[in-house]
Amino acid sequence: FAVETVYLREVFEIKRLLTERCRAKNRLPVFPTRMTLQIMKNKLAGATKGHSLLKKKSDALSIRFRAILGKILEAKESMGGQMKTAQFSMVEARFAAGDF
Repeated sequence: FAVETVYLREVFEIKRLLTERCRAKNRLPVFPTRMTLQIMKNKLAGATKGHSLLKKKSDALSIRFRAILGKILEAKESMGGQMKTAQFSMVEARFAAGDF
């Protein structure tokens, strides 16, 4: 019974130390083995590649957005000129018809 109690205390102490260390330095609770190192390197490489792909996608979408926005502004400006011409023609027609 005493051996089990000591063993449980050691296990709880190890868990406490791991969680304290993880919280204090914001690290994952892993055992330092070569296999774990390789797994973490692969995860880091995947995360880095994913981040760069998302950045490229964001840049491409920003470029497309700016192009569409430019077309919209150009259409608004041309509509402004056309509306001005149409309004002037309407006023001319009313004046010519004597309805002013």
